[in-house]
Amino acid sequence: MPSCSIKSCRNWNGNTTKKGIKFYRFPADARIAEIWIKACENEKINLKNARICSIHFAEDCFERKPNHLIVPGDTNTVRLSKTAIPTLNLHNDDSASFLQKYLRCGRKRKVLQDCINEPLLKKSTNNSKSFTLANPVNDKENVGCAVQDNFEKQTDSIVSFTSEEPALEDQCLTELQSHEQTHNCEVTRLQEENTNLQAGNNGLKLVNNFLKTQNNDLKIQNEELENRCTALDMENKTMKKEINKLNKKLRLQQKAEQQAVKKKIYEIVTPVFTMGQIKKLLHPTQKRVKWSIADISSAIALRSVSPKGYRYLRKKNFPLPALSTLRKRASSIDMSPGILQSVLSVMKTNGEGEPTVD
Repeated sequence: MPSCSIKSCRNWNGNTTKKGIKFYRFPADARIAEIWIKACENEKINLKNARICSIHFAEDCFERKPNHLIVPGDTNTVRLSKTAIPTLNLHNDDSASFLQKYLRCGRKRKVLQDCINEPLLKKSTNNSKSFTLANPVNDKENVGCAVQDNFEKQTDSIVSFTSEEPALEDQCLTELQSHEQTHNCEVTRLQEENTNLQAGNNGLKLVNNFLKTQNNDLKIQNEELENRCTALDMENKTMKKEINKLNKKLRLQQKAEQQAVKKKIYEIVTPVFTMGQIKKLLHPTQKRVKWSIADISSAIALRSVSPKGYRYLRKKNFPLPALSTLRKRASSIDMSPGILQSVLSVMKTNGEGEPTVD
């Protein structure tokens, strides 16, 4: 399907069917075809298949078909002129202005061409016929003079116009070539800039690839460290469980040993000391001791025998009640008659249970 070769034009046969847009081949004239190529701003064009759509041509670029080419019912009665140049809706406005100047030169050239090709001789012949009809035999010389005068009058105006045509055409071509050189320089600059950008892009790609490789290595190392941390966490949990088991076992063992020691101590000192005295020996920092009545009575009896001896034993941390405790407990003893007998019996019982000292 044909498509328009003008740069930035998106028209093709598929999207212009109902819009009345037509596509025209490149002209056979090499000079005009070159101008069409410059209008397309693309030198790599296949002229056999290339087309330009009708939106790029002005109205005066079209001409009516000859009558012998128009058939009844034909709605397409106009065709593109052989010298038509695309000047509308171009990619570059500068190109459009230069092409319009060149088109004006071409139009002037066409006017000149039409004037030159006009059948002046036919008109002169018609004039000569009028002379001939008036003087069929005697005015042959006048006929030649009339034809010559008529031709000179029409060519004088043409010569005065054609004298400026080469200079104007050269100016248009010079401007077009200058624009082409500027365009080529801009294209070269953009190509160099594109090359530099591609080189920079390649460098960035290399850096990106290096960073990707380094990132992958770091990911692998991170995974290894995570696996190692997981293994260490599991090992740490296992060791904590083992330590807890050992601590529990140690506490149980220590408790069992303490109980065994206490039991052994009780077995050794029970014949010598009372339970209150044993507790005092086992817990020397304990401030309060619950003394039994037997402990109080034994302490009172000992102090009654020798107050100095009692103080001496207390000074040596012997497990005995304090004097304040004895006074407090003594004040609460019932001193009714007969109580002394009870005290003496208790003392006798304790004295019989104590071993003899050699």
